[in-house]
Amino acid sequence: MKCLALFWLVALGACGSDDGTSGPPLRAKTTFVVTEQTGAGQSPLDPLYTQTIDIEVVFPDVVVTKGYEGDTPECKSKMIESPMADRTAFGDTAQLVQTELLDRLAYWDVRFQLCSTGKSSVVLHSEIAPLNLAFGCFGIPAAAVMRKDGYPRMSSFIATECSATILDVVANRVLSNPSFTIDFQLAKTL
Repeated sequence: MKCLALFWLVALGACGSDDGTSGPPLRAKTTFVVTEQTGAGQSPLDPLYTQTIDIEVVFPDVVVTKGYEGDTPECKSKMIESPMADRTAFGDTAQLVQTELLDRLAYWDVRFQLCSTGKSSVVLHSEIAPLNLAFGCFGIPAAAVMRKDGYPRMSSFIATECSATILDVVANRVLSNPSFTIDFQLAKTL
């Protein structure tokens, strides 16, 4: 019973805020043009090549954990996961992006890794067996570099030096862009 009560306290702490801020724990928004297309198969995603993808992913509930399998003594991570993120596409490609990407990808995570040597990074990611989507960024502003007990604390920031990889596994098709930004907005520091 103690464990169940502790779980609910942790879940409530991750979802709510006592500092006067409101809104979902995490919101990620980005807009970029698909500039690269590789692979031999035909994919329902092919019409996105040279088109703009404009999306927002909202984590209405989060599970926050410290550490990741790829961590080293110099690089520590925090994982923020949402089992049922709200996903919305905008603009001219909204219908295709919504039905062929976002509606298929419900479970999302963010891995925020700060390194004392080398480059820090943030990855926004979702995948199912036939479809993988990852947005990775190396441009972490100095104001976003916060730690507690050696692990990163994530607050609102705009990540730069981002790249997108959208993989249609079934068709062996990759759509990508090597340079854009992602705006991460948090109701409170996680």
